[in-house]
Amino acid sequence: MLLEILQDDKTERKNAIAAILYRLEFGRLGISDDGVRYLEKQYDLGELNNPDFFVKRLTAQGDIGIFDDEEILQYYFNIGDIASADQSPVTPEVMAFACDTLFYGSDMDTPDQNKKRMHYLQEFKENYFHFYDNTFMERSGIRFNNLSFPEQGEYLIYHKSTTEDQRETLFDFLQRYGENGLRTFLSIEHGGREMGEKILTIGEKYPQEVSDKIFAKYGELVDTANSVESYLENEFQEADVVTVRQTAENLLLRGKALLSTLADAENLQSEDILLKLERMKDEVFLYTASVKALRDTDEDFKLENLEKDHFEILSGPELTNKGEDVTQHMKDIYLVNYKGEQFTDAFREAIIESFEKNLSNPQSRFYVLKHQGEIVAFNCFTPQEDGSVYFSNFNVDPTYAHARLGEAMMEASLDEESKRTTIECAGVPDASITQTYLKRGFEKVGEADVGGVTLWRLKKE
Repeated sequence: MLLEILQDDKTERKNAIAAILYRLEFGRLGISDDGVRYLEKQYDLGELNNPDFFVKRLTAQGDIGIFDDEEILQYYFNIGDIASADQSPVTPEVMAFACDTLFYGSDMDTPDQNKKRMHYLQEFKENYFHFYDNTFMERSGIRFNNLSFPEQGEYLIYHKSTTEDQRETLFDFLQRYGENGLRTFLSIEHGGREMGEKILTIGEKYPQEVSDKIFAKYGELVDTANSVESYLENEFQEADVVTVRQTAENLLLRGKALLSTLADAENLQSEDILLKLERMKDEVFLYTASVKALRDTDEDFKLENLEKDHFEILSGPELTNKGEDVTQHMKDIYLVNYKGEQFTDAFREAIIESFEKNLSNPQSRFYVLKHQGEIVAFNCFTPQEDGSVYFSNFNVDPTYAHARLGEAMMEASLDEESKRTTIECAGVPDASITQTYLKRGFEKVGEADVGGVTLWRLKKE
């Protein structure tokens, strides 16, 4: 039934339904001479179409393991797009396990570290059923194959480098907080053992209802970052896996810092933490949408170009609290972009006044792009009394090498905000950005005079 709904092109719940289907547990599925049937599709495994072999789900992202007759995990494949109604046999790419399948690595890793990971990987393949599919479930109440490969690798490292007492403490934590607690722990643990301990501290320090909500919200953030990683792997196939994973990992840094603060603080409002985590998830969506928009217009754009860039969504007061040098830098970008003779001093004074007003408004939402920690692009959405929002203050530093990314951020934020409510804005008639507004569904509804400069009033329902 779910598969039929998923394959209906009209459904708006494709991602949610696919996520459920990817998690369905079928146990061992036998392989025939023709391959294996999984979720109503036939997968031809070529030389591995061995009736003595079998398959089993390994992750909740569609990765399926191929086990030999001794229950040793040998290969894996991904079932791909299950939304397609095409029933033709599929020949998936069958992949061997490598260290970078499970483990984060870098050029700084020592030969001993690589050797140890290879040993862990072999043990993982040989003992999957003995421990990860049975004992782990019994002790934690969590299906190991609901985790992504990097999460599984992170747990494997933790398990092999801790004492039985430490592992027992974690299992007790997992019995209380389940999969969201584990995924939060593993994400933070990647930053070092001390960081992992902070998650256990949150579980002990706050009421379970509060901790459950925080871990669930952080789990959503991890899911979103994982989806970005999958997109980057497919879109930037020339990039190495370490670069892709590090890029996705960087999207979680502020969330990790927030949870670290929560563990150390005496009095923090849990609702404020939840709101900030939700906003960080929006930032990750913004990142993905911006990269997609940029890639659509520049196929040569490299993932490495984004290594020093990141997005934030901040209220006006939060931005003001970053310091006067930050807001003055934003004003300077503003004034450089409006220095032309067609703009009067009165106009420049008016737009800076509008900017300062938004900075003082707790309801304003500034979308900010930073390069090496410095703001290079920004825009703002301010709620109006009639329920609409007003879009303003869009600027990109003209010296920023990847100015198109700032424009892509603007386009992505407009698309996201327009899903929620009506958007109004104003634009200089002959400016290219005004033409962009019109192409994205805005309509001219009037004109306004600002400091002697005529602007078009625009609206998108």
